[in-house]
Amino acid sequence: MSSKVSHPVDGFLLIDKPLGVRSTDCVSAVKRALGRGYKVGHAGTLDSTARGLLVVLIGRATRLCRYVMDLPKTYEGKVVLGVITLTDDDSGEILAENAISSVDRETLDRLMPSFLGIRMQCPPSISAIRVDGKRAHSICRENRVSVRLPARPVFISQISVGDIDDGCRQIPIKVACHKGTYIRSIARDIGEMLGCGAHLKDLLRRSIGPFEHHKGIKIGDSLSFDREDLLSSIMPMESLSDFYATYALSDTAVDRLGKGLEVPVAGLEVVSRGSMGGGKGVIALGKGLFSFCRLKTADGRGVLVPETNLFLDGGECQ
Repeated sequence: MSSKVSHPVDGFLLIDKPLGVRSTDCVSAVKRALGRGYKVGHAGTLDSTARGLLVVLIGRATRLCRYVMDLPKTYEGKVVLGVITLTDDDSGEILAENAISSVDRETLDRLMPSFLGIRMQCPPSISAIRVDGKRAHSICRENRVSVRLPARPVFISQISVGDIDDGCRQIPIKVACHKGTYIRSIARDIGEMLGCGAHLKDLLRRSIGPFEHHKGIKIGDSLSFDREDLLSSIMPMESLSDFYATYALSDTAVDRLGKGLEVPVAGLEVVSRGSMGGGKGVIALGKGLFSFCRLKTADGRGVLVPETNLFLDGGECQ
């Protein structure tokens, strides 16, 4: 066990959130354990009806929330055929029960590729999306009816089906996707395409970018953590380099980026090639500076444009 840390630490905590616990409850438990002087947030809510990985942001890492949320995510769950619920998962009121027509593995294997790539998806009725200034879940629960929300684009990179039971009533699925994707909606849409309706159960978030569920800290029944365990488990902000291209900065480049000025990519040392393409986010590391940049082309050359500067020597964030 590490010795006590008397000053704020910047980085990520991986929490293994159990079923029935809200993400905000986990964040509150971390705040209580760490005490004053530690800014705490999280990168993407996990419903209380789901379990698995919750990434908690500590200190200056709270400024990196959107970059963590942009990372790809993987989920596992079970699609229950023939039962339609208000919430599109097993926590909601049953709206209809239908007979299941003949569904076999071949049918499912033909169906799954239609979910891949950019797809228009209608979010679940029970969600935090606002409709005329009111949360959709409030409208549904007050009126006991589902609300069909406008479709929005999502991106699904992988989807597969596991072993199905003899009656083909429950279909295990694995999904790799990006932010904004509802796995409950995928289950609902599978049911609609098969003509029998469906809902989701046993949702598990396995990973977010380089962060994995099995490495998460478990939270006890009392919703409490050991402070020293948390401090020794904080992962550095540089762990994002596994997914984002990363460059090392010279002192001159640190000075320019720190002042909000562009820096040419040519001549910078490559720390990591990453796997997030398109220049959506590039990390630049130098003495006392952690910078998230946008990559653009100017006069035929690549340059880094600072978006979020974190000064690690006590300076102010930009």
